[in-house]
Amino acid sequence: DQASILDLYDPDRSTASNFNNAKVSAYQVKDFLVSLKETNTDSKGAGLAILAEPSASPSRLALKKAFTARYPEATWTEYTPSQFLNSSEAAKSVFGRSVKSSVNFSEANRILSIDSDFLSEGDDALAKSRGFTAKRKILNKSEVSKMNRLYSVESNLTTTGSMADHRLRLSVSQMPAFLAKLAIELIGISNTGGELISQLSPIANTCDIEDKWIKECAADLFKSKGHSVILLGDHLSVETQALGFYLNQILSAPLNLLEEGDSGSDRAISNLANEINSGSVKTLIILGGNPVFDAPADLQWSKLLNKVDTSVHLSYSYNETSNESDYHIAQSHYLETWSDGRTSEGHLVPVQPLIEPLFDTFDELSLLSAIIYDTPKENYAIVKDTFTQLGGTDFNQFLKHGILDSISYTSYLGNVDIAALAKLLNQASTNQVSLGLSNLELRFIPSFHAFDGRYANNGWMMECPDPITKLTWDNALLISPRLAKELESEYGVSIFASSTSMNEENAFFKSVKGEL
Repeated sequence: DQASILDLYDPDRSTASNFNNAKVSAYQVKDFLVSLKETNTDSKGAGLAILAEPSASPSRLALKKAFTARYPEATWTEYTPSQFLNSSEAAKSVFGRSVKSSVNFSEANRILSIDSDFLSEGDDALAKSRGFTAKRKILNKSEVSKMNRLYSVESNLTTTGSMADHRLRLSVSQMPAFLAKLAIELIGISNTGGELISQLSPIANTCDIEDKWIKECAADLFKSKGHSVILLGDHLSVETQALGFYLNQILSAPLNLLEEGDSGSDRAISNLANEINSGSVKTLIILGGNPVFDAPADLQWSKLLNKVDTSVHLSYSYNETSNESDYHIAQSHYLETWSDGRTSEGHLVPVQPLIEPLFDTFDELSLLSAIIYDTPKENYAIVKDTFTQLGGTDFNQFLKHGILDSISYTSYLGNVDIAALAKLLNQASTNQVSLGLSNLELRFIPSFHAFDGRYANNGWMMECPDPITKLTWDNALLISPRLAKELESEYGVSIFASSTSMNEENAFFKSVKGEL
């Protein structure tokens, strides 16, 4: 958030909109949006499609609903390359609705993190970090027993793993087997859920994992039942996420299940691509992002844009998608416009402009308002209406405090549907996982510096050292020393540094060491 201030003064940001690479004024853009509204009103939006990035803004969500109401034949799709929906899909399968977990770390004495870097990743990483570390502060040895204990199973060395009391390194493909083995142990200890053993056993047998580690971890978690919680990485499979929900239920984990309600679109970007290929999309509006660069390569998004009559791209910078679109509309910085958002618990927060717009630019709310309402609303009015609709009463107090915590997501108190969970587990892979020099597993993760690439032009982010590798202005392929030695031996490549004064193979280092 602090580094995003630098983006406001980025010399490479878009300062003007253009049509077919020719500069157009803000008035011409507004006239175009009005004509777009008039053209699509009679057809109820048939042939109109919007591709947007996911957003936590309730005002954006309200405009999405208004867009759907005005253009019932239009489509709305959301996509970002770093989006993970497996947890949401698992929740819909075993709970029948979209829910998210909120952990009460003040009650968590035992924590098992399965490929989840919860201390440094995610929108609420700071809150989780504060909650976790609060139970690690002791004044004397008598308080040691009050400390929490962290187990970490991960495929990459992370901030969370470096804080763990017990750490087990596993590849992502081995995570389902680990959780299945853990589930079998917890089911045995708790004497519940035995009907799932037949589905869990084939998954657990897909690879060899140290049984002692799992047994002791399961015993420790169950011993602190009611104060133990399991956290899963968002990238793990739907089956694994669903099983995680069930194990937390067995442990009576100190977490709340919160119903997010309608938070966006469930449509996949591949569905939109198929519609474009079929010729059913005539006008495509892209709100942010850069799908030409980061959408799945097999969709060939650059070619797709040439198959629609009119393509519009709202973007903060002129990128690959802007270059392929008919209209490039320059986007405002979020500190130049009114907007809002919701916290992980569902509390409402305002986004207030701290500076007048430096250029004639637009934002999501103003663009959507222009094509939805006969008389477009200002962002301030949109945000204020949202505040009122959500139950707020004093808007000035809301702006003063910066949060409305009287509203939040609704808690869900239901239990996991065992039959639905069993059905998901039946779909899980039972193929043997055998990794080695001839069968490596490669995992791509968002960069600490650039995330999914959107901060690559931010010097403050690139200067900030990665918390693990300490690299700046760089990226790295991380491998274990064991694999490095195997690669050197097999292919004759040089990976390890040659002898230096800090290397025992160096004669000088040996002589100094001998004197010491």
